[in-house]
Amino acid sequence: MNKKIRLTISIIAPLLLVLIMLASSLFTVQEGYQHSITRFGRVVRVVKEPGLHFKILFVDKSIAFASKIKSWDGEPQSIQTVENRLIFIDTTARWRIVDLQKYYQTIKTDSQAYATLDKIIESSVKKVIANNSLIEAVRSTNEIMDENADTGAESPDGRETIMIEKGRDRLSSEILEKAAPETINYGIELIDVVIRQIKYSDGLSDSVNERMIKERNRIAAAKRSEGEGEKEEWLGKLEKEKQIILSEARKTAEKLKGEGDAEAARIYNRAYSKDPTFFKFWRTMESYKKTLTTPDATLSTGMEYFDYLHSASGR
Repeated sequence: MNKKIRLTISIIAPLLLVLIMLASSLFTVQEGYQHSITRFGRVVRVVKEPGLHFKILFVDKSIAFASKIKSWDGEPQSIQTVENRLIFIDTTARWRIVDLQKYYQTIKTDSQAYATLDKIIESSVKKVIANNSLIEAVRSTNEIMDENADTGAESPDGRETIMIEKGRDRLSSEILEKAAPETINYGIELIDVVIRQIKYSDGLSDSVNERMIKERNRIAAAKRSEGEGEKEEWLGKLEKEKQIILSEARKTAEKLKGEGDAEAARIYNRAYSKDPTFFKFWRTMESYKKTLTTPDATLSTGMEYFDYLHSASGR
């Protein structure tokens, strides 16, 4: 019995050891991740395809890195513009690992990657902002100024109008153009950089706010003036259309009245020609309805007008 147990153990034990070693040499790559396979501290290969993969036991080491797009948020930094105005710039960016072998050899960890991005992007932001005016960082287009071109919009210092040549969007692109070639040296692709927020220093804030209020007031006044002009124009059009409609209505009414009078005359003529005696009698009776009901009228009964009241024959 003891011999059988020992024999069984001697057979199963190596099999278990082989299975354990085989399982230890397997690793899984999940969707959205890539693995760096290192051997004695050097990257020997990069695995990006999801699924099960093999590595050499006790020799190779598998390290997972996310291949998805990541975000970088910098700390607001104070920068002087080309006209020596102090502003605080808050930027954000998106990045991803495109060369894992280079990334691991130069950086190794994501925390170190963020520290590297801090240096590269913040340096690029300072260079670009310092070489441009405040208005370029504040605005993206000249749309508001174009609408108010005739009203004399002022610059941030309260003087003449300044039209932007680049704008915030273009400055963000310039920052990306400066930073991207540096990040690629670390296996990082910098997708975009965006100036998220700009804050003014205390001394500049009041000046800018006052300028913005004046500018909006001028735009509002211009819009109100334009609206009043359009209002008067439409009122003039309405009055003209009203007179045209009334004129046409009067013309139509006179025409209809004339046609009615002509038709009434024709009816009277036809009635009179059929029975002149009855027509005269009917007209007299209609006249009595109007004249005999007036209390302050004085009439003589000897008038021919009252013949129908004295004689049943009307003579």
